[in-house]
Amino acid sequence: MATAWSAEGLLPYLPGTAQDALFEHITALSPPGSRFAVESAPTGAAASGFATLEEKYLDRNPFRDIDLAELFYSDEKSDPQQWLGEHGWSVSSAASADLAAAYGVTIPDLPDELDQQWQQPRYLTAHRQPC
Repeated sequence: MATAWSAEGLLPYLPGTAQDALFEHITALSPPGSRFAVESAPTGAAASGFATLEEKYLDRNPFRDIDLAELFYSDEKSDPQQWLGEHGWSVSSAASADLAAAYGVTIPDLPDELDQQWQQPRYLTAHRQPC
């Protein structure tokens, strides 16, 4: 029976070896027809972006007592789209703005630095192909 997986928002909190192990386990447990959704951001982008925004918008930050940059791993990681594609998954990628438009959601105007941070992640959907 096919499986469905979601790892949205998880990858920045994993070191590269754990990310690959997660993908390996999901692949091993996923027969053809399975689906996988995952958010992907450039290595280090989340940490540096959050640190910059945290400084500027500190008064609005509900996590002001936590250094959010310390929660993320910025070590070398496999590109999720490439990894999944090389391991039997058919992968599609979409930017936040594309998804919002597809669902008819209007995104409010954001300050440039917030808009740049918002544009970095890609949302991947993968379908497990027959072996």
